Amino acid sequence: MRIGTVKDVAFLLAAPLLACAAVAQNGVLAPGSLLVYPLLDNSGSSVTWATLTNTNLASTSGSVRVEMVYIRSTNCLETNRLRTLTPGDTLTVNTKLDSSGLTTGYLYAFARSTSTGAPISFNHLIGTTHVINTATTADYEYQPYVFRAIPAQGAITDLDGDGRRDLNNLEYQPAPDMLFFPRFTGHVDSPSVRASHLVLVSLAGSVFNTSTNFIVLNDNEEQFSSQTSFTCWTRKRLKDISGVFTNGFLLSTLHTSSESFQSRETGAFRVAGGSASSSSGSISDAPILGLLIEEISTAGGSAVLPFAIGAQNNGDLLNVSSLPDTN
Repeated sequence: MRIGTVKDVAFLLAAPLLACAAVAQNGVLAPGSLLVYPLLDNSGSSVTWATLTNTNLASTSGSVRVEMVYIRSTNCLETNRLRTLTPGDTLTVNTKLDSSGLTTGYLYAFARSTSTGAPISFNHLIGTTHVINTATTADYEYQPYVFRAIPAQGAITDLDGDGRRDLNNLEYQPAPDMLFFPRFTGHVDSPSVRASHLVLVSLAGSVFNTSTNFIVLNDNEEQFSSQTSFTCWTRKRLKDISGVFTNGFLLSTLHTSSESFQSRETGAFRVAGGSASSSSGSISDAPILGLLIEEISTAGGSAVLPFAIGAQNNGDLLNVSSLPDTN
């Protein structure tokens, strides 16, 4: 990990188009066939509740089977659950109990046919996630990533028969090329302040080590760069990714002295996947998903998805092979 200048990652300076990974209708997320919940936290006194809702109200064709796939952060192994959602049905589960004890990791859920069990296009699924920590009083909610299926309603989505959810704009919408978080608060080492964390999910594969490239901006548009890498899933404090996320560093820059939040400096950052490698191959420009958790004080917190910029057609859920998925 290092601190550099924006010139080190010039590829991030391009102005790509808005990604269609989370399609909006009048600025609001639209239902889809594949939902990704990037953070499940059941560690210590935390519990995560996940909700999945079927918005299709058709009495004769509105039911759907849904597979919920829990991915453990420690080894990327999965636990699967199958549910049937009738028209308008809403399901909320305690993810620790439903996953047989998962501590941390993520969840993805996708539509299957109620008759054949095959993965299908059923762009009627929405959801939300609620994390509660009874010890620290942290209590925050976030929406999952939503990917619409490309084939027609009811058609099979596993077009290449590989058993994976391919985010290639043929089976499902592509993943973002870049994640842009409009604000972070500079880290302060204090007993009354908890740290901000970034959650990252690799869409390259469960055994691929994925590099990530950051551009960090202070409140005066100065730009700095940093890098980190991870395998499968990670949750890191921003200060452990780079010192540019600390309040002390931001104060040392040519920041705008009149702008602050609760006496702390703020900034924005964007992150994109770089190369991902395994023992059997590599992927360039590997896609990632992310979630920012900010706990400004000891009372409560918040979690936000980034804005998506650009699109990549090489993401998968979930490639467990050491060979890159080229479909």
